Amino acid sequence: MKQIGVILTLIILCVCGNSKAQPSAVKNAAKSVFKLTTYNADGTVLSTSHGVFVGNNGEAISDLKPFIGASKAIVTDSKGREMNVERIMGVNDIYDVAKFKVNGKTIPLNVAQSASASGSQAWLVSYAEKSPTITAATVKNVETFMDKYSYYIFSLAVPENTNACPFVNSEGQVIGIMQPSTTSTDIHATDAKFITELQTTGLSVEDETMKKIGIPPSLPTDKSQALLTLMMAAQANDSIKHAAIVSDFINQYPTSVDGYTAQAQIYLDANDFESAEKEMETAIKKVENKDEAHYNYSKIIYNKEVYKS
Repeated sequence: MKQIGVILTLIILCVCGNSKAQPSAVKNAAKSVFKLTTYNADGTVLSTSHGVFVGNNGEAISDLKPFIGASKAIVTDSKGREMNVERIMGVNDIYDVAKFKVNGKTIPLNVAQSASASGSQAWLVSYAEKSPTITAATVKNVETFMDKYSYYIFSLAVPENTNACPFVNSEGQVIGIMQPSTTSTDIHATDAKFITELQTTGLSVEDETMKKIGIPPSLPTDKSQALLTLMMAAQANDSIKHAAIVSDFINQYPTSVDGYTAQAQIYLDANDFESAEKEMETAIKKVENKDEAHYNYSKIIYNKEVYKS
């Protein structure tokens, strides 16, 4: 009986110890981790990595490198569901990170708003559809960049197949994504808050890093920057990105004539005069400034007669 009592006590201690080392919030974090696969223009696989959802509407963060040269990308969530990467929401090539959006509803992790201190406990959560691996780690050092973000260093052997997987704190909040060091055995993690605050600008279409990514950039939320993006996209030699930006502008600003005019010009360039006409008639119905819509319509007609007669 004493032996049975000792065995039960040991089992209880083991269970309690594991529970303390790995809070339930950490275990739940695995639901938000995904696999990222990028593709070349010919459909062959370019690269694979991982990442974590940080929003309900497909917002996600990962490393940047897999996107360079990619024409398409998909993510596979913890349930095996595949979703296309629709827009690049921001990049930073210095820290090799990217924010993007997929076409679906997603289960996000909250992003830690305060830094984890040196010596504190964290967990690296891997991707897996059935049994994700959760590895305990201790923050070795924390460096500050841009006066408000944290760059974490961990003394931890790199677990296999965990690149860009999230490090989370005891509350299950993501503090950063895993990035192996190229100069040492340490593991690094760039502040997740920094990555989630990345955004596009009116000049993103001409950004050298963005040019290397075949997936269109997201439209800036500021209207003046969005208008600049619309103008720059018309001058760029990328019809796919141009069409996506025009479509996004119309959806984001349905009462502004600029998007409809840009779409009508695309139709005009393709000799689809009927669609150009319908687009400008739609503009007259929906935009606030009717005079501007009529004026732009007349410009489209003029361009047709001059260049497409």
